[in-house]
Amino acid sequence: MSKIKLANDLRDEIGPLATTKDTLGHQILSYFRQAGYTRITTPLVEEEALFQDYESKDRLYKFTDSNGQSLVLRPDLTLPIARYLANNNISLPRKFYYLGEVMSIGQQLTGQRNEITQAGMELVGFNSSKAEIECLLAIDWLNQTFLKSQMTVELGHALLVKKVLDQLNIDRSTKKQLASALFNKNFPRYQELLKQVPTTPYQSFLSKWPRLFGSVDEVTSQLSTVQVPQVARPIIQQLVNLAGFVHRNCPQQSIVIDLSTAVPQKYYTGIIFKGYTSQANANVVSGGRYDKLMESFTNQALPAIGFGINLDILAQLTTVQKAAVNTLVFSDQNHLDQAVKLVQTHQNYSLALTTNLQAAQAEAAQAQMKLKVIGDD
Repeated sequence: MSKIKLANDLRDEIGPLATTKDTLGHQILSYFRQAGYTRITTPLVEEEALFQDYESKDRLYKFTDSNGQSLVLRPDLTLPIARYLANNNISLPRKFYYLGEVMSIGQQLTGQRNEITQAGMELVGFNSSKAEIECLLAIDWLNQTFLKSQMTVELGHALLVKKVLDQLNIDRSTKKQLASALFNKNFPRYQELLKQVPTTPYQSFLSKWPRLFGSVDEVTSQLSTVQVPQVARPIIQQLVNLAGFVHRNCPQQSIVIDLSTAVPQKYYTGIIFKGYTSQANANVVSGGRYDKLMESFTNQALPAIGFGINLDILAQLTTVQKAAVNTLVFSDQNHLDQAVKLVQTHQNYSLALTTNLQAAQAEAAQAQMKLKVIGDD
């Protein structure tokens, strides 16, 4: 029989990496729990229809159950939570937190894993900008606690590009191409497409638009030299205000604004944020406001905002504080009762299961534990 290998782009975890992820998950969940959040868990398997509007370059793991129902392994945790809230009578507003796996089939040869451990929070029923602030404070805590303030937070808005492009007298195809060029920071393509746009009072803004990202000072300095479209002004002011709050209250947190940031999912309707470092090729944090997602389930809009934390990326970037060294207790058969009593009364003691001292010494060395010997070998 040939050896059965691990499926493509998945991996087993053992030792330090698994321990780091476990420790990170414990500390993050403890943070949310102590802040009064409600824990929520949802199945790994969901109906495929739940993700019919989910946008991703990756494919979903699909299969069919015994009743012919088309199912998938969830690629996202926000939609299952929305599905749960739509089908259960839960008092709102409420703050939720979660930890779980998300699955999707990534493009080959990209080095991307098909399984990601994700922790996160969802603030459901809160319309105030205090909800955005709550998210940013939690991200700042994450940054200070695990990343030595090396993570940069990028603020954007899900509707800014659409609102501005809708003011232009151009067809739908050109709008779509302009949006794609903006999101991908494809400056040559954007400038080429801009030639097809009839002259507007906001021409100077349109010309600079792809480069309107950076610190608050950098962005506002560039905006002072152009005429900003009316529809964009309240959105930009909201971004500037939030960034200003972070500067005042989280002085170690690096924050930037991007006026043409790519929107992660269709369900986002407002502020979106990403957290990244120069040491990783994927975001540590990603999320935003999605006030109309529940409307697709219940025909009633419900304000909500949240973000997810990629624990796999975070584990690669951080070193968690080592716990106190544990002790392995070895005894011969005559002193086993004495050894067991020690284990029962000391939380960091565990029983050596080997039958001789030499093997116990090897077991302790492998586990990086102290060895306590009771009686004679």
